[in-house]
Amino acid sequence: MEIDIKKLLESNVQALVDIPEKVVIEEHASDYITIYRLNVDPSDIGKVIGANGSIAKSLRRILGAIGGKIKKKLILDIIQKKDR
Repeated sequence: MEIDIKKLLESNVQALVDIPEKVVIEEHASDYITIYRLNVDPSDIGKVIGANGSIAKSLRRILGAIGGKIKKKLILDIIQKKDR
C-alpha cells in the first residue's frame, strides 16, 4: 500500500483553514529526504501553527511516523504567502 503523503497533508491542512483553496504544498524529494513546503493564506497561518505551535508539531509528528515506516526523512516547512 502506497501512501500519497502530499495529498494526506493537503487534506488535513485544508480541514483546518478558512480558505482551503489557497493551500499549496510543494514537494521536493531526494533519495532519503522529502521536504514539504506548505503555503497558506496569511489569515490562516495561525490556524496551521496553532497555540504554541501545537498544530504544526502534530503535523510534523505524523510525517515523522510515516517517514519512519518508509525509511525516509520527511520535513514540513510552513511558509506564509505575502499579499501583494
